[in-house]
Amino acid sequence: MDNRSKLKQAALKLFVEKGFQGTSTASISKEASVATGTLFNYFATKDELLDQLYIESRTEMADWVLPGITDEIVVDEEEQIYLLWEGCIEWCLANPLNFKFIEIYSRSSFVSRVARQEADSSFAALVNVTKSAIEEVNASQLPTGLIYQVFFAQMSAVVTYLLDKSELSSAEKREIIESGFQFFWSAIQ
Repeated sequence: MDNRSKLKQAALKLFVEKGFQGTSTASISKEASVATGTLFNYFATKDELLDQLYIESRTEMADWVLPGITDEIVVDEEEQIYLLWEGCIEWCLANPLNFKFIEIYSRSSFVSRVARQEADSSFAALVNVTKSAIEEVNASQLPTGLIYQVFFAQMSAVVTYLLDKSELSSAEKREIIESGFQFFWSAIQ
């Protein structure tokens, strides 16, 4: 692994464990096993590193999920939204540190407006793919943005539960993922 990647992995871990303010650039370098100051060869500031991690984490999630939605032959709106649900959960379970990082920093003032906009643009394709499906089934006429917030909050709850219950079998995990989706689905109809 190159120094830039080591620094990003170390920062991701420390930002999750100790928070942004509790993580010094020296501690990132130490965790990455690189010389103090190496970070500044790749990132002008710790803030820039945080922004880059936020953009990359959100983009990786979108890149993982989008093919599963667009490559499948979708029968109806419920199936389309379920593919988004399932893809997001699978990515989060495969990338628990990135999931926790996104959870912590998605509403943080430490992430710059520019980084937030760039990260949101990576989700634009997902939003476009699912927007018509949500509008089609939104009998309650809730704002689409609110439905997305509810979707991600409930999806996050399922992921957190599954990460905490690592002893569950694959079948039990699948049942929780499906039951969690049905709970969400019934809420928006």
